[in-house]
Amino acid sequence: MDERTGSRTRMTLGVVINTRSRQNRKRENPLPNMFAGDNRVVIEHMAGHGHEPLAAILRNMAAKGVETIVVSGGDGTVQGTLTELAEASPFSQLPRLALLAHGTTNMTAADVGLTLRNVKNLTELLEPDRHPQLSIRKRATVQVINPGGSGAQHGMFLGSGGIYRAVIKTHQKVLPLGLGGAAANTLAIAVSLMRAVFLRNRSNEDRVFQPTPMTIVADGRVFAEGDQFSLLVTTLDQLILKSNPFWNQSADNLRMTAVGYPLPKLVRSFLQVMYARDKQRLDPEIFRSASARTIDLTTPSPFTLDGEYLEMPAEGPLKIRRGPEFEFICGTL
Repeated sequence: MDERTGSRTRMTLGVVINTRSRQNRKRENPLPNMFAGDNRVVIEHMAGHGHEPLAAILRNMAAKGVETIVVSGGDGTVQGTLTELAEASPFSQLPRLALLAHGTTNMTAADVGLTLRNVKNLTELLEPDRHPQLSIRKRATVQVINPGGSGAQHGMFLGSGGIYRAVIKTHQKVLPLGLGGAAANTLAIAVSLMRAVFLRNRSNEDRVFQPTPMTIVADGRVFAEGDQFSLLVTTLDQLILKSNPFWNQSADNLRMTAVGYPLPKLVRSFLQVMYARDKQRLDPEIFRSASARTIDLTTPSPFTLDGEYLEMPAEGPLKIRRGPEFEFICGTL
């Protein structure tokens, strides 16, 4: 549900620019020059991902009274920012976020991002109440409490099984071609579907469409177990290519869909699930969708959180929870 930007009339703006994100590598980001000398704006650069640099950036912004953070980067930059703010925020109150789709993949920004007709219009965020086209969308994070090899992580989309393999395929085979965003995702999906249809009986360890053993426990009850194609968990309203593969949902919970293996009538089933069409025709023994506050996942496969690769814990299930709620400034300037 959208809300107007409220009673804040002036604010201090922080801008995090990932200099290694796709759009910022292609051309020089104009924001530093545009805000030069404006003491209401704090500009910080980060070169790729990393806990300490981002933590230092956020501490500096908190000390300078930043109330809204503009993130110029992709899904990985947003994921790192959400994790730092959720786990060790230096702010007394979580800042609002304004996401600019400047990365290779920008699924989060596509759902709760800010669109700029002209980059100079970003100055209007300093007085958002004067711009009724702006609104606030609230989204909780997907919190992963115990990933292997790191502390708790926060993001907006978790994928296991085929989703994890599809992300790897995109990074290894498609992105080197110079494609990004929706084009890269579309090509990766199309190639994977064709391989699955035409090479159905051939063994190939890197195929996207193959089984992954999983046990998925949602709110204390077994939701799915045995061979699965994939598990998707999110708090976003739409995913890549404006898909919405969820049904049987309730408010204020994690949205999840598990797809069993094998998939009957592969291409048709894939499209039905992606866009949740003709749900009554989907076999409930293969296609399961619901919402939950707690999800425990046991599987040998690693997983992806907003495009970042993470390992399963050494012992016990992966604990997936609904994290804190953030406010995102959305609209077109």
